[in-house]
Amino acid sequence: MTILNAPNDFGIGNASNQLPQTYKTDSAGVIRVPLYAGTETTKVEGTIKVRATLISRPDVTAEFGKISVVSDDEPTSSLKITPTKNVLAATSTDDKGKITELDGSTKLIATLSTPDEDNTTTIRFVAEGGTLSSNTCEIEKSKKTCDVTLSTKGVLPNDRRVTVLAYSEVGNGTSGKYVFLDENENGKRDNGEFGLDGSDEYIYQQTIIGFADTTPTFSKTMEGAVLASSGNGTSQYQFQMFGTNKQNKNISMPSGTTISVNALDGTDNGKRCKVEVASRGKVDNELTVPDDIDLYAPEVPKPTNQTQNDSDKTYVIRTQQCAKGDKVRLIVTTPAPNRKVTTKELEFK
Repeated sequence: MTILNAPNDFGIGNASNQLPQTYKTDSAGVIRVPLYAGTETTKVEGTIKVRATLISRPDVTAEFGKISVVSDDEPTSSLKITPTKNVLAATSTDDKGKITELDGSTKLIATLSTPDEDNTTTIRFVAEGGTLSSNTCEIEKSKKTCDVTLSTKGVLPNDRRVTVLAYSEVGNGTSGKYVFLDENENGKRDNGEFGLDGSDEYIYQQTIIGFADTTPTFSKTMEGAVLASSGNGTSQYQFQMFGTNKQNKNISMPSGTTISVNALDGTDNGKRCKVEVASRGKVDNELTVPDDIDLYAPEVPKPTNQTQNDSDKTYVIRTQQCAKGDKVRLIVTTPAPNRKVTTKELEFK
């Protein structure tokens, strides 16, 4: 059983599992597959779909669509910051992550769910690194949004994560002493971190923008990797791909990066080697790194203690009828204007 299309944290077999699962029919020939909804039910285009494939006959499949998930809407803050994309292309010049700037930027859209009908609301921005086009934007009367742009220009931290704090003094919010720029994401204000002092109340939100190399870093499983022959059935090979050096694996490739696979059939056995790549509940010959990557924004004043969802960096190569002598070509392409193509070939044993 394979997920074809689903939210990032939708699970098959167990919570948040996105990998294909194998099940046996019962005495009546029925398969029961447990599905787990998660919380990101709106972060998927189209309907939730899964596909069942017979192990003995990979050409026999059945797809199940229009799967419904019901969940309660979580309360939202009156101020929300939404990046148009949250992993930008940069590049490092050494293993410590020193960054040379490239032409990358993202728009930070500030939204007030309950805008002031009579006055203009000023939203102020403070960024840990990079360059903001402006430190303020104004949400005019009866309107809900305004925006600023964050670019790769300026100083960027070595951990490849830039925290941005947006806030406004409108009352009915949080005491100023709890509103600060949590640069190291530990949930508390440390020496040197920007903060608002006093008893004034603010509404605020923090978000994180990642900066990634245009050359992918693969997990160790890809070093000298050899694929297992799939014969008449299906085999799969899992690996991870990062947009940072091996010491810092919490950033994906830049948003918009494509990863594609092609089968190079090098055998004369009458079988056609087929290959697909799967990630985040999607299966195709080509996938795209989403604009919205899980970088988990810090919650202030509570410590985060969160584990990032690695599905944004985890991929599975699925092959059918492939044997020794066949190859899989893996192509990773970062988007313009920082376009770069990286090709890797894997052989079957």
